[in-house]
Amino acid sequence: MKCSEFNIVISGIGGQGVISLANVIEEAALIDGYEVMGSELHGLAMRFGPLECHVRFGKNIYSPLVSRGEADLIFSLELLESLRVAHFANKNTKFFINENQIKPTSVYFGKYEYPTIEEVKRKLMKISDHLFFVDASKKVKNFGEVYSNIYLLGFSRDYLPLSENAILNSIKKLPNFEVNKIVYELGKKDKKDRENESK
Repeated sequence: MKCSEFNIVISGIGGQGVISLANVIEEAALIDGYEVMGSELHGLAMRFGPLECHVRFGKNIYSPLVSRGEADLIFSLELLESLRVAHFANKNTKFFINENQIKPTSVYFGKYEYPTIEEVKRKLMKISDHLFFVDASKKVKNFGEVYSNIYLLGFSRDYLPLSENAILNSIKKLPNFEVNKIVYELGKKDKKDRENESK
């Protein structure tokens, strides 16, 4: 059964595959027959600068931007970036966060202290209890860190109202489909393994 509206925010640093992940989800939603709108927001320098994409799909979508507190799902390809987009979340929002840390130059100059994973968790738990932290970059290091986005897509699979056929056909349009498919399946497997461990 199709959903009437689904809102996703994807955050990270330029060069991490934020836009590629947004494109895959948008294409999959189109294949499934949804109306789709999306947008990307970034700072002065797209590469290595903060990057944020919004993806909205459903029956009647009139704006590409997710409103404050209206995100159903948030992907963050970098740890700290999850806090930057936290205002889009509500108590039911699912967070999928790569534990990878890309520290800004201000940290190295001593002007800013980078938070620990526990500090990030404490702040986000005030908003939502649905937090999924995984070191996606480490999980895909044998393939290349650029694949962490598709790994997170697989890890979040059960929470996306999209058909498996649509997702795989969308991934096929990426370069190196076979590697992306392996990484996607790895994300799905790791999520199921974590669920089994918690039982």
